[in-house]
Order: sequence, then C-alpha cells, then structure tokens
Amino acid sequence: MKFYKLGFSKPFLKWLLSYLSGRSQFVQIDDRKSSYQLSQYGIPQGSILGRMIFNLYVSDLHEVIPPSMECVQYVDDTSLYSHSNVKELDSRAVDMNETLASITNWSQDSNLALNPAKIKCMLFSTP
Repeated sequence: MKFYKLGFSKPFLKWLLSYLSGRSQFVQIDDRKSSYQLSQYGIPQGSILGRMIFNLYVSDLHEVIPPSMECVQYVDDTSLYSHSNVKELDSRAVDMNETLASITNWSQDSNLALNPAKIKCMLFSTP
C-alpha cells in the first residue's frame, strides 16, 4: 500500500511483491549449511535493493513528525531533535514524548519494530 501511495505502477508493484515473497533461505557456518526454509516476506539481507526499498518504505515517517521537530534519517537510523529557549524546555519535552508516541504508532502500523535499547534522549544546553 505504501508503494502504491508513492505512485509506483501496478507492474512494478507485482514485480516487487514477487521479489519480496516466497523466497527460500538457509544459514551457512563454515562448510555446514542448514536446510532451506521458506520465508514468506522480507528483503534478502545484503541485497543491493534492500536499502532503497527500506528508504522508500519509511519515506512517510515525516508525516507523523510535527514541524517543531527536526528529523534526520540514514538507512534504519533516525534522529529527532528540537531547540528551544530554557523557558520552553518542559513543553518541548512534552512535544518530544508525543512525537515518540506517534512514531511508535507509525512503526506498529508499518509492521516495523523499534528497539527500545537503542532509543536515547539527550539534552544539550548553554550556560
């Protein structure tokens, strides 16, 4: 649905679906291989198209981020930041938490998992 909203043609969407579904995969460690397992969906790890497909898939993230927040993305890393004067820090913290809640909802709707262990918050200020 996301790729359809981006304006991709029906033939391209069919090709993309065939590329992402019904693949077999196995694990190899040294000279030992596991049996093949069917993978219903997913991007083959290390594929040339993987990063591009992912970036297109998350391109609508900006729709849930309010104008008061800045967002920088690089592949699967996203950084949010905002600035304010000291008097507005409390309200800015509330804004940031609301934005994080919106991103959590967006990620669930997008079938993407956030890693809570990698979520960090920092406050920088001047004297």
